[in-house]
Amino acid sequence: MKSRIIKNSWIFFFFLIGISAKAQVSGIVSEDGSGEPLPAATILLKGTQTHTITNVNGEYQIAASENDTIVFLYIGFQTHEEPVGKQRIINISLREDDKQLDEVVIVGYGTQRRRELTGSVANISKSHLEYNATSSVDGLLRGAVSGVNVTRTSGQPGAGSEIRIRGGNSIQASNEPLYVIDGFIYFNEKGATQAGVSGISSSLNPLASINPSDIESIEILKDVSAKAIYGSRGANGVILVTTKKGTRGKNTVNYQYSIGIDKLAKKLNILNAEQWTRINRDNFQNTVWSNPAWVEFSKDKNVNTDWQDAVLRTGLTQTHELSVSGGDDKTRYLISGNYTDQEGIILNSGFERFSGRINLDRILSENFTIGVTASADRSTQNALTTLVSGDFAGSSSPFK
Repeated sequence: MKSRIIKNSWIFFFFLIGISAKAQVSGIVSEDGSGEPLPAATILLKGTQTHTITNVNGEYQIAASENDTIVFLYIGFQTHEEPVGKQRIINISLREDDKQLDEVVIVGYGTQRRRELTGSVANISKSHLEYNATSSVDGLLRGAVSGVNVTRTSGQPGAGSEIRIRGGNSIQASNEPLYVIDGFIYFNEKGATQAGVSGISSSLNPLASINPSDIESIEILKDVSAKAIYGSRGANGVILVTTKKGTRGKNTVNYQYSIGIDKLAKKLNILNAEQWTRINRDNFQNTVWSNPAWVEFSKDKNVNTDWQDAVLRTGLTQTHELSVSGGDDKTRYLISGNYTDQEGIILNSGFERFSGRINLDRILSENFTIGVTASADRSTQNALTTLVSGDFAGSSSPFK
């Protein structure tokens, strides 16, 4: 059985394709000065989502063309960009970044330097937001900040996640944090949108309608002093999301395309039809049924159906993103569109999203600025359901 949840909206979309020859580039990423290798450093091709990480010895390998630029990222170190050209071995030493304490954080009614902030505020790095290939906002939070636990509640495409900031605070009430997106308060009440028989199965993730590529920054307010402005609604923590705006004096057109596959890692080792019938026949012979003919196995018929192969498939996920941004001395604008199509590994399951966003700022005078933030989306989730006790009520059964 399946159920469908649809959120209606509109969007226009365009497609571009680029092809280039690539070769293997390898090397070692180390710390400048000590020469110690940096494991788990991120290596990616600039302007794409193609990336890899270094092993325990700081070694990496990635396919790149001569026109590509490789970006080297590591938390606490300065980002380094290196054009590939004719190079096939690129060894990089990264320097520590001493400027992180001067970052500006959005708090309450304004901004404040991180070094002057007494409350506990966590900031997700811009490089993590730009190069993390995920289809939802909660995917950006997963493993990015200490004290923030993100747990997938279901493997269904488009399903939500449980987000806990420093653990749960209530037994019966919601433990979901408060979201503030571009200044607008949004509360993700668990179970607000349900799909399935009798209210079971998974829920459509309300945050899945936001395109992760539109996000400029994410701050997480953890303790009482940092989230006090939001009152009791911020009891479970506050997640501040700021979307991108255009850059004055610079017009940019950006297109990204990514593709991936989902496949079952391991099948269950189960009985075939003859083995299952033999076990059940032996069981019924020891009960009130003296002649369990209804469980006899017929060797004349091919009934050994592999139901795992019948319902499972290799799921294909593809994402198209197009954005146009820019501005002049008084105006900034950003127009973006996104299309995401994710197939589940089970037939008739999947998630599809069309989303669009417009951010516009205009300075009318020295003391007066007007802005418009508008978004539209259409999300469709094909969700699988399960049957529970009572769903077979009234049906015929040999067990009656």
